[in-house]
Amino acid sequence: MVICVGALAFRGLPRWRFAEVPTEPRPATQDESARPSVEAPLAQVPISHTLPSGQGDVAVADSPIPETVPELFDEAEENARQLLERFPRHPDALEIMARLQMLRGKSAEAVACWEKALESAPDYAYAYDGLGTVAVQRGEYEKAVTCFRKSLALRPNAPKTRLDLAKALIKGGRLDEAAETLRRHVEFDPRSAEGQVLLGQVQLQREEYEAAKQALSAAEALVPENPPTHHGLAAACRGLGEMDTARRHAQTFARLLAAQRRAKREGKTPQDGFRTAAKMRTEVATVYTSIGRTYAAAGLAADAERFWRRAGRMDQKDLDSRVQLAFLYLQTSRTEEALEIANQLEKVTGEAPVFYLSVAVLYAQLGRLDEAAAMLANCRELAPNEGWPYRETARCYLERDWRLPQALQLARRAVELEPVALNYAVLGDACRKNGDREAALAAFSRAAELAPQNADYAKSIELLRKAE
Repeated sequence: MVICVGALAFRGLPRWRFAEVPTEPRPATQDESARPSVEAPLAQVPISHTLPSGQGDVAVADSPIPETVPELFDEAEENARQLLERFPRHPDALEIMARLQMLRGKSAEAVACWEKALESAPDYAYAYDGLGTVAVQRGEYEKAVTCFRKSLALRPNAPKTRLDLAKALIKGGRLDEAAETLRRHVEFDPRSAEGQVLLGQVQLQREEYEAAKQALSAAEALVPENPPTHHGLAAACRGLGEMDTARRHAQTFARLLAAQRRAKREGKTPQDGFRTAAKMRTEVATVYTSIGRTYAAAGLAADAERFWRRAGRMDQKDLDSRVQLAFLYLQTSRTEEALEIANQLEKVTGEAPVFYLSVAVLYAQLGRLDEAAAMLANCRELAPNEGWPYRETARCYLERDWRLPQALQLARRAVELEPVALNYAVLGDACRKNGDREAALAAFSRAAELAPQNADYAKSIELLRKAE
């Protein structure tokens, strides 16, 4: 179950940690909490200057929404510029401006922003992501690989960055490294259809037809109507001599491709390179959610609220801004407004488990753990065959040293349903907190095998061995 938070891939909020709204300005802190449905959190790194407080000329939440792409660009860029004027050395502000410059097609200006962000914060991973993206566009694949690997060294559990690294390796002709990168990616996230397709395509080039068929079949199970998946399956089956199956996939590929072309001719989908106003509103909503989070981290709750409300109006399906708003309202005892936002979440997600999980997070943050537990139970009931509701419930309990025996049972169930690295890590933590050091060591060791690039797992193993 994956919820995309916008084409710009600005960072979403962590599952159990939300942007706090302090009464005094303070530097933000970096948080890499992992969770099932939203991208990694907006990097918030310490900055050396004092963050200003007070009023700014920011977007009015309830003012009319611009109707054209140029007007939307202008509004977003003006608000990003004002953020940067207030926090000229803050890497998040520079990152937001860089992404907008990329939307404008001004990659040189974006690079300048990312390089300046690295001057303020040398470990700012998202700047390396951006520089890698520009390097790929320029055909500088070796440079792109270097940038993406620097980012992954700082954020090992960044699935999009790992996919970007794999794509750069493929374009640079380094298929062996690409295949290994993609194998690690799908081991960590077996529900990544894009990762499975890319892995299958690389294996086809290496003439590993059985492995390619396995990866592409996994992609088909996740997204049945994807033309590249069926094109690859046709090739893999031909390589295996399964001509009837190959013919069936080739026919499916032709049908889907024809439907795509027909939709473009009829104007039902935007042409390549053409951005509609509706698409731009979605991207601006993501920008405003990130701007709001930056203001919240600086202690400017009113400015944060304005941008989160504006984001919700820009995109009626935006999840991130609404969850941030709901928590802000609960923090400030605006219970009725929080409840209204929670009701919106159910409509936005269209999936009851995600709604219950979002509400559970809010209850847990307020210390209302029994109510959080009830919401989490609803999650598990509605998605009994998925691992993430069990894992997230276990994490909620473990982070609060609450219901530890139940947390262990839930973590075990998550591993049974989805034996991925993150689930084993949560199981390791549950075993450790329940006093079973050997079982904890075994679970973290398995997590490290599945995700060897994750330094946190290696550190946990080291600490457990020292405790012998």
